[in-house]
Amino acid sequence: MREKLKASVDREPSPRGKLVLKSLLENAELAAGTGRPLCQDTGLAQVIVELGQGVLLSGPPLGELVNQAVREAYAEGFLRKSTCHPLTRANLGDNA
Repeated sequence: MREKLKASVDREPSPRGKLVLKSLLENAELAAGTGRPLCQDTGLAQVIVELGQGVLLSGPPLGELVNQAVREAYAEGFLRKSTCHPLTRANLGDNA
């Protein structure tokens, strides 16, 4: 896997993509060097909504719309759905 990551870094045209691949490679090398499992990024979606002053919204509450957009992004973008309930640790299945 590390060899594939190294090759991918060289072929990746995007600076941000290179940064991500280098982070994954560093993680894989640390895991191999310490004998620990490879950590998988289980990040959460961060949504920033900017509305102008005096904007009037109608329809569902904005929070519901944002959560639905996150659900769709994770489903259609084939992203890892890893968000868990803080008390039960049950996977919520949609990261919203």
